[in-house]
Amino acid sequence: MAKIHNFTTSFMVLTRYTLSLVIFLLIFGMDVSAQNSVQRGVQNKNFNIDTLSYRSILIPIQYGAHLPAADLKDRFGFHMSIGLGLELKTTSNWIFGINNYNYFGNLINEEDLLAPLQNEDGFITSIDGVPADISLFMRGYTIGIHAGKIIPIFKKNANSGILISAGGGFLQHKIRVLDREENTPQLDPEFLNGYDRLSNGLFLNQFFGILYLSNNRLVNFKAGIELMEGFTASRRDYYFLSDNQPEGNRFDFNYGLRVGWIIPFYDRSKEERYYID
Repeated sequence: MAKIHNFTTSFMVLTRYTLSLVIFLLIFGMDVSAQNSVQRGVQNKNFNIDTLSYRSILIPIQYGAHLPAADLKDRFGFHMSIGLGLELKTTSNWIFGINNYNYFGNLINEEDLLAPLQNEDGFITSIDGVPADISLFMRGYTIGIHAGKIIPIFKKNANSGILISAGGGFLQHKIRVLDREENTPQLDPEFLNGYDRLSNGLFLNQFFGILYLSNNRLVNFKAGIELMEGFTASRRDYYFLSDNQPEGNRFDFNYGLRVGWIIPFYDRSKEERYYID
């Protein structure tokens, strides 16, 4: 029986970027808020945004650290996420966006997942007659939309402040079973669907934190607390070698921190400028 172990993974290549990002850019691009007048303010000749609030396109590159609760806690432990977003910030500091996060971790709470395949010493025997090298991982992703409001708190920066947002979309997660040597017939790819606990459904999320876009455009980030509620169900008809067969509806909840570095693109085409020496 393979010795089941976990190892730390710190990077996962982002995938699943869809045409939705392009559509969002086309629809909610720089002309969406053309009817909104840009607030007047004071700038110096070195171009500080200062008291002007600009319509902007923001691209946040984000990292999250999450703790599970409810049904999700029975399956996974601490996990992380990385992802990209695309957002429109209006001159009135409303934000509308789309995002894609990939979730990953190595803490699996269903420790008996492969127990029926283990021998009395706790190993799964490979085709070579030696303990197989098996690892379990959490994998998942979300694709969602969100809307929020920036509440300015800085006297000389109208584009930054407290950010409150909410959204929703599609959530999927599963257990990845990795046979490193690919020498365990019981875990051939054609059988993995019976072990992966694939679940998906809709989710809601909320974010409360700070968004900061510096006047000199060099330091731009967001950071805060994020909650996510998933309304999912198992997508497998049965689980191999388990007394716990696919359940009905699930409530998958996680909470944690999310931080992101932001690449901003400002629309200053309609601004009214006043220069001072």
